[in-house]
Amino acid sequence: MVENSNEEILNDNAKEFTASLIAEGHSKASVVKFLEKDFELESDAAVHLYLSVKGVFVRSKKGMAKRDVLFGMLWLSIGLVLTIGGYGFIFWGAIVFGVLQVSKGLYSYLTLKV
Repeated sequence: MVENSNEEILNDNAKEFTASLIAEGHSKASVVKFLEKDFELESDAAVHLYLSVKGVFVRSKKGMAKRDVLFGMLWLSIGLVLTIGGYGFIFWGAIVFGVLQVSKGLYSYLTLKV
């Protein structure tokens, strides 16, 4: 039972370490090399761990990018509706913020490497 606990802790530490290396932009080869050396994992296990963490990382980033596009479209729409609604004001702040948020989200979504 203690052995499983130690293995789980080691596995969690390896996942956190892998996620931090991916976030820093390290290549697959360098991450696998670190895992083999620092956590004494076999090559296949290191590659599997890298791919599973990378998948979670990419899905998370894509989700954030989609959210940015959605909220950007919301701000843009609100700004345009209020401007066209005849209130006598141009809600340029909401419009510009919406355009920037949509642009940021689209850029993030399209540049993510799977």
